[in-house]
Amino acid sequence: MQKLDSSKIKYYRKNYGGILENFFSLSVLNAISFLFPLITIPYLTRVLGPEKFGVVSFALVIMQYFIIFTSFGFAYSATQQISINQNNIKKVSAIFSAVISVKLLISILCGIVLMLLIVLSDQFRGDYLIFIYSFGMVIGDALVPVWLFQGMEKMKFITIVNFASKLIFTLLIFVYVQKESDYFIVPLFNTLGFLVAGIISFLIAFKIFKLSIVLPKASEIKIQMKEAWPIFVSTFSMNLYRNANVLLLGFFTNYTLVGYYASAEKVIKGIQSLITPLSDALFPYLSKRFANDSAKENVSLIVKLGKYYFLFLAAISVLFLLFAKPIVTVFLGAKFVASIPDIQIMSFVVLLGGMNYLLGILGLVNMGYKKKFMVFVAITAVISILNLIWLINLWADKGASASMLISELVLFIMLSIFVLKLKKENG
Repeated sequence: MQKLDSSKIKYYRKNYGGILENFFSLSVLNAISFLFPLITIPYLTRVLGPEKFGVVSFALVIMQYFIIFTSFGFAYSATQQISINQNNIKKVSAIFSAVISVKLLISILCGIVLMLLIVLSDQFRGDYLIFIYSFGMVIGDALVPVWLFQGMEKMKFITIVNFASKLIFTLLIFVYVQKESDYFIVPLFNTLGFLVAGIISFLIAFKIFKLSIVLPKASEIKIQMKEAWPIFVSTFSMNLYRNANVLLLGFFTNYTLVGYYASAEKVIKGIQSLITPLSDALFPYLSKRFANDSAKENVSLIVKLGKYYFLFLAAISVLFLLFAKPIVTVFLGAKFVASIPDIQIMSFVVLLGGMNYLLGILGLVNMGYKKKFMVFVAITAVISILNLIWLINLWADKGASASMLISELVLFIMLSIFVLKLKKENG
């Protein structure tokens, strides 16, 4: 009996050890991403107030758009390729070198674009230090090879680095941000955390995986960009409708309304960050499994996972809908009671966004339907922007919240119809 138990343990370690390590590491990583803001956001909303918190949030969204370009879909395409070539360090080194080269080049181009925005736009020029201080996040993020660690199924190292950098950022916030006029310090410390994490994790990657630096071939760069392109378009389109809300609120209304909406959105995204570890850990595992299993088995697995995931996420959404008022009062403070309707409207974004990730990224992308997913997300983005413009004019920040919900619902409907169609076609 003892030998049997021992053999079972070896079996599970061999077949599921990587996914379990990824899951727990990603759980900790996402918990860090959620818990540290859980500590700092209530402090910042009370010290900075809605307007200055809105300015910082607006700059953060601009950086997130730059990060979308520097990421270029590699988070999934490179993860997928590295997971398949885990045992071929020469190939992994070639992929790594090509991806990093592209990311750093795009970072430089983004820096040039930011300088032009500051020179040409009064809105950017008025708070130019906020945008300049925030830009280090783009460089730091480009240097953090999460996709490498995830593809190699060794996430524990990058988890430790992120914990240390987030801790430094959090402590600096409490020590130096004491009054409203200190708002410009927030992005500076945020940048410091990103850069420290980026540089250290970059160095660890070489030490742990014994990678060799190679001059990337044009053919390898072309392959990586071709693989990442559909995901980049999908990711850009998805973030276009997810982050355009803060962007357009900043352009068409004022920073106070941006503050109300952005704080509510951070609460919703915070809970989403706690839910995503399982999905992220499953990605490299499903990449390998889908490459070997039949189409029928792959679709059946996604549908089966979807049923359980739907019930779990629906329960969380209902809780947010019912308890929006105490959440805002305790977490954001009395100055942000206007954010309560925003959280109530966006509560079911937790459900729909999670299902869209499962069906789209884990399902269609892994099953080879990247372009189809790209089309669905692009359609959603167009509908979202059109909705957003008139809904903001009607209901300001509440309109932005409604637009977010409608967008996730539209994407969910399209993905569900396509997955069910695949299931029917494959028996």
